[in-house]
Amino acid sequence: MIEGWARWWDDWEREAALGLAGTLLVTGLALFGWGWYAAHHSAGDFRRHARQASAEVVSEGFAVRQRDRDGYPVPETIYLPTVRFTTSSGQQTTHQVACEANVHRQVGSRVNVLYDPDDPQHVCVAQDVRLSSTTNTITRWLGVSVAALGCLVGIAGLLRT
Repeated sequence: MIEGWARWWDDWEREAALGLAGTLLVTGLALFGWGWYAAHHSAGDFRRHARQASAEVVSEGFAVRQRDRDGYPVPETIYLPTVRFTTSSGQQTTHQVACEANVHRQVGSRVNVLYDPDDPQHVCVAQDVRLSSTTNTITRWLGVSVAALGCLVGIAGLLRT
């Protein structure tokens, strides 16, 4: 009777290891896919198409965001300064940044901005766009790591006899 329980337990451990491996693998691939998609369809596209310019912060701007990026109600104040810069075509323009600024900058300070040459109103502080890309890179590496862990757990489960 004890041998029956021991065999059942060994089989259960193997099945649990394979189930965990599958879960980790799917989760890792989902994280990698999400990071890749976000990098190539948001900040990445903008950064590839945008032009860079030196700008002056001309006024501080704040807005209250009522929902976070996932749609949950979380009222928070975000910093959106107004900057003045000259486009590559020589046109001087003043616009509020379209991307949330991560660092508070004083009026009169100089910042590097990225702007859409087809629509200079779409302007972001260059440093903040790179931070978004860094987050997507971390998400992709986390996905690869979790998927690799899933493969290792799966191999261990298969080798367990």
